[in-house]
Amino acid sequence: GKRRYFRFRVIPYPTFLVTLISDVTLEKTTLQKLIASQKELQELIDEMPVAVLLADATGNIVFRNSPFDQLIRQAGLQNSENVCQYIGLTLFNELKKIEMHTTMQCVPLGKLFVDISSRSHNKANKLHYIVSLVDVADRENA
Repeated sequence: GKRRYFRFRVIPYPTFLVTLISDVTLEKTTLQKLIASQKELQELIDEMPVAVLLADATGNIVFRNSPFDQLIRQAGLQNSENVCQYIGLTLFNELKKIEMHTTMQCVPLGKLFVDISSRSHNKANKLHYIVSLVDVADRENA
């Protein structure tokens, strides 16, 4: 009564066919669960109220969530593919050295002030930095 998945391979010969059949149900269902959980995680991160971006070691933005795009528009800045265009190379280099347990730094971002923090993320031997920004303009203006 359960759906099963198979992988077929047919090898033709002049007088007969050889068919290799393997059951890939477990692999297929595991892959489907992984894809579904990645989509859920992506939606969760994308809907976080905190602006988040993922940048490589040179500052090129690999991922940004929608609150980040909204924050950039509110700050009156133009879209860029490099985080250094927003916060400067010096601050980005400082953030690359900071671990998550360090307190956030408050910096100007266009017309706003943001608390900014970063932590490294090393996956598959590719070093990236997760940078989070929180709009604190009201606090700073007060």
